[in-house]
Amino acid sequence: MLRNHIKIAWRNLWNNKVFGVINIAGLTIGMTACMFILLWVANEWSFNRFHEKLPRIYQVYEHQYYSNNEMLTTTATPGPLAEKLRTEVPGIAQVASISWNAEKLLSVGEKNLKFQGHYVENPFFNIFSFPFVEGSAAGALTRPGHIVLTDVTAQALFGDGKALGKTVRIENTKDYTVAGVVKSPGDASTVKFAFLLPMQELKTEHPWLSSWDANAPRTYVLLSEQADLSKVNAAAKDIVKRNAKGSTTELFLYPFSDIYLKGSFKDGKELAGRMEYVRLFIIVAVFVLLIACINFMNLSTARAVQRSKEVGVRKSIGAGRFSLVSQFLGESFALVFISSLLSVLLVWLLMPVFEKMVNTEIAVPVFTWYNLLGLFCLALFTGFAAGSYPAFYLSSLNPVSTLKGGMLRLKSSAVWLRKGLVVFQFGISTVLIVAAALVYLQIHFIKNRNLGLNKDQVVYFTNEGGIEKNFEAFRRALDGKPGIVA
Repeated sequence: MLRNHIKIAWRNLWNNKVFGVINIAGLTIGMTACMFILLWVANEWSFNRFHEKLPRIYQVYEHQYYSNNEMLTTTATPGPLAEKLRTEVPGIAQVASISWNAEKLLSVGEKNLKFQGHYVENPFFNIFSFPFVEGSAAGALTRPGHIVLTDVTAQALFGDGKALGKTVRIENTKDYTVAGVVKSPGDASTVKFAFLLPMQELKTEHPWLSSWDANAPRTYVLLSEQADLSKVNAAAKDIVKRNAKGSTTELFLYPFSDIYLKGSFKDGKELAGRMEYVRLFIIVAVFVLLIACINFMNLSTARAVQRSKEVGVRKSIGAGRFSLVSQFLGESFALVFISSLLSVLLVWLLMPVFEKMVNTEIAVPVFTWYNLLGLFCLALFTGFAAGSYPAFYLSSLNPVSTLKGGMLRLKSSAVWLRKGLVVFQFGISTVLIVAAALVYLQIHFIKNRNLGLNKDQVVYFTNEGGIEKNFEAFRRALDGKPGIVA
């Protein structure tokens, strides 16, 4: 039976090449677009998922209340907060403060390279899963004069040689010993760094970090396995109020797993954040696939006249409806299978173009067993959605009417369904095209708006060394140089 179905499907496809090419092309384009969108969604979901203790990691947020009834929600916290949480709040296993981004000049021999990094407390490595390539977390940043590099930074500074124990000079002022090398966070991490330095050094440089009245570091906690989040929040809520006179600030813990997709607040209420875009693009993917399926259904039912006598002959010699339905669904699945293979090929070929278009690197591995399983499920859904109506419609034809010849007339319900599908298909297509055009025009306007200066000819850089103190001498040194107008 299966072999017979495959033969008939192949003959129908071979004898109707134009129909086959149009259907396969439509399904391929629809499935390719759907796969790209779902890969982007999976990439958004993948942020921070590599941390082994993710369900127990939280970031400390502040609700700051003001006299005009306004509220500001921020992640900046007082410097002493980490120690208070560690000693006064039950249920917290680890606490670590992390500084703001710090750009530093790192020098090794003749190499002078700038990198972004943070000052952190040692429990940082017990909370987050950044595996060590060289060295270990124990004692990595427990005392001044130590630095931890990522493998990318170590490669840039030391080449292929070992970096552990070697010396790095920072800002041409102080030498640091490499106490460890960790795997680079990668693009799917909200905590990014090229190097890490001990937090106690930053507190020595900036004494105000020991004050409860100044906010700057971010604070992360790891809850114990038996901890009750509501009780931890209740215990931590008024810590700032108790230690900063006149403060109205309240603390709460926010799941680190939601930081990237949500994690933003307005007037004390959580906003959808990037999650809104994820939902929107999932809806777009569903509609794109539906358009491709409807296109297949309409083309298949349009060919009903050509297949009606085939159905009549099959029924007259004893073929049951189940046999006919399985035959037509099998043909649908065959076309979807071919389209799936072509879609995988297109995704592989066009991935660099897609990454450039969305301005991000897809960090999730594309060709894994679970992605291929997802593709298989997508193909099953598409095959059934696209082939179900033609299969059930063709199998319901009256054999006597079809064999007598004449014009095959559709039932009124079938006519209205086909018309409805066409209207739905063109309606959704129009909405998507108009939305894409509006987004394109808006981006084009932003990129090409007249800013009042020729930005392509303007160069800026941060003050380095003594430029700020000796600006006039610096200006005179550049004045008259070839290519410099002002």
